[in-house]
Amino acid sequence: MCGIAGLICKDRQILALDEIGSKMNTSLLNRGPDDSGIWIDNDIGILLSHTRLSVNDLSKAGHQPMLSSSNRFVLTFNGEIYNHWDLRQELEITQGSQNWKSHSDTETLIQAIECWGVYKTLTKLIGMFAFGIFDRKENKFYLARDRFGEKPIYWGITGVGTRKVLIFGSDLKALKSYPEFNNTINRESMGLFINYNYVPDPHSIYENIWKLEAGKILEIDVTDDDYSKIYPMSWWQLEDTIKNVDGREIENESEAINLLKQELIKSVKSQSKADVKITSFLSGGIDSSLVSALLQETSNSQINTFTIGFENKRFDEATYARRISNYLGSNHSELIFTNEDALNIVPKINEYYSEPFADPAAIPTLLLCNAAKSQGYTVALSGDGADELFGGYNRYTMAPKIWKYFGIIPNFMKPMLINSVNKLSTQSIDLIGSILKIRQFRERLYKITDKISYSNSLEDLYYRLIREWSDVSSITEYKYNQPFTPISNERLNQSIHELKLDPVTFMMVIDCLSYLPGNNQVKLDRASMAVGLETRSPFLDKNVGELIWRLPINLKIKNNCGKYILKEILADYIPKKLFERPKAGFATPINEWIKGPLREWAEEMLNSNKVRDEGFLNPEITTKLLNEHIQGVKDNSKKLWSALIWESWIDKNI
Repeated sequence: MCGIAGLICKDRQILALDEIGSKMNTSLLNRGPDDSGIWIDNDIGILLSHTRLSVNDLSKAGHQPMLSSSNRFVLTFNGEIYNHWDLRQELEITQGSQNWKSHSDTETLIQAIECWGVYKTLTKLIGMFAFGIFDRKENKFYLARDRFGEKPIYWGITGVGTRKVLIFGSDLKALKSYPEFNNTINRESMGLFINYNYVPDPHSIYENIWKLEAGKILEIDVTDDDYSKIYPMSWWQLEDTIKNVDGREIENESEAINLLKQELIKSVKSQSKADVKITSFLSGGIDSSLVSALLQETSNSQINTFTIGFENKRFDEATYARRISNYLGSNHSELIFTNEDALNIVPKINEYYSEPFADPAAIPTLLLCNAAKSQGYTVALSGDGADELFGGYNRYTMAPKIWKYFGIIPNFMKPMLINSVNKLSTQSIDLIGSILKIRQFRERLYKITDKISYSNSLEDLYYRLIREWSDVSSITEYKYNQPFTPISNERLNQSIHELKLDPVTFMMVIDCLSYLPGNNQVKLDRASMAVGLETRSPFLDKNVGELIWRLPINLKIKNNCGKYILKEILADYIPKKLFERPKAGFATPINEWIKGPLREWAEEMLNSNKVRDEGFLNPEITTKLLNEHIQGVKDNSKKLWSALIWESWIDKNI
């Protein structure tokens, strides 16, 4: 795993590219602490930089930026190509014996591009990656990103006049290290963040800076100074994968289970290869337990598993992980954190996430990655991606159920429903929740009544369930066009709606295109890279991903429970009694923290004069939210958390 960055400039003479490259590498040292390099062509005006976390081939032979054997191509690459040994064999067949200088996947990638070209090579890759490669013969520069957006890449335009540059990097910190970075905050992106707690791709928090979307590529003629002609193109689209399923559906359950099991075994086996110490994150849930079980299945020795726990037993799941580990016989490590340990992370979140990011699960994820690295691990397998691909989120079962019973209510009656709920005391609601044995019943009831009152269809209800505000303009000092969706309406109407998916599959597709790369992969990548840890996600393997869409929805969600087929596979390795329980995820007591140990910080961040002077959020609304929450009138923790993260980010970035 690594950090990559670079730029293309109009002014070939004035810019000190070596100094800029050094600053870029310094900003990305956490992503690549083991080595760094810079490649410059002053005549063309191009800079490629790289910081390296050594995972495969720890020698200097894997140094980047790397030149191809003919010196035609120069590559800066972040990621892992899991099938690179297969590609080497194919290259041997195609071109004859190769004079390989290393056993790094970087060399395999650049030689594959020299043989097959960029576009054909991309279709052959199985792995996670973001890379920039310069073709010195054609004066073409390419920037590409993997299918599921596991590895990040920002790009855009900054500077003024002849010193305007096209710039790219793994992290916004690299782009901002350019001395004349002058991009202002994008108000539309701010609204997206306040609504979703992250900035969805392809947006970034800055004007004229974008994230390259998953499965996209930029092709740039470096001799053309007109940057307005540059736009991303798709080298892969999820919609095409789904279209190709037609006639290839797998209806037989036993066949589906067997095929998926074999693909997952292959994925785990390929992703467990490394020249460094490797572990498997184990929470005790379905996803991480299956990855750990398959890792042990494919290993000739005792595997390592790792988990963290919390002193607060309401949020501690270490016991479940311990039981799974005992059954598998893994070498298990467990670190217990106090409430204070978690709270100490909060003021530092914006140091790790250079773009505002308000998923509270970032806190335990940061603790987990830091703890794993402190135990000597450089690579960790995770269960990320299973929820989106196998129907694991509650909204996939909850939204259709809600719409079935409440969607028939006429619009004129919906305000009456809200008023009736609002008149109930919190004690009464909590009592009903305890009788019905529904966790977080009060929060869910408020959320459901609010969302259903404004929804006109099941699709509309889904969008409202995944965002916090019915009208985000009410908290921001900016008027937005409604409705907000996490992906472009153009893509929705031109490719996704044309698929004519059932409602649940539609939700899963939107989550795969937005929430997976924009929230979950960001959360894991930034947390792991903050400490120089590489994380790998076997569920996001290319072949697993293609097989998933051939499975009918009833093999993913059955009896109102998601991940049915994964549970059936896991039952071959672990008794169901050890893993069957309600989904929890990485829970954090944000509600309690804002009322208690974080109250002073929250009041400082949302001070009405401070908020008013900065001019982004509405101070009357933020004050009202905070007062209601502290007084116990209403649980506003989710809305408050995005406001708090925004204000703390602004403090460090304007």
